[in-house]
Amino acid sequence: MHAYRADSPSSLPILVDVTETCRLIGCKRTLVYELLSSGRLKRCKIGRRTLVTHVSIERFVQECLDASGAA
Repeated sequence: MHAYRADSPSSLPILVDVTETCRLIGCKRTLVYELLSSGRLKRCKIGRRTLVTHVSIERFVQECLDASGAA
């Protein structure tokens, strides 16, 4: 499930669930929860759901690319 930005229904979601985060960065749930615990990804709790900010996912991927000398 996605929470979409109010300014444009076709833009990227602001928040994604853990399953979608796994799909986006290509990892298992355990790693996503480790990244959330370490603060490398930012979470938003809504009820019992853990949602991850899309901005933090993009930032994490860019940090990985920068560290590897790619991009």
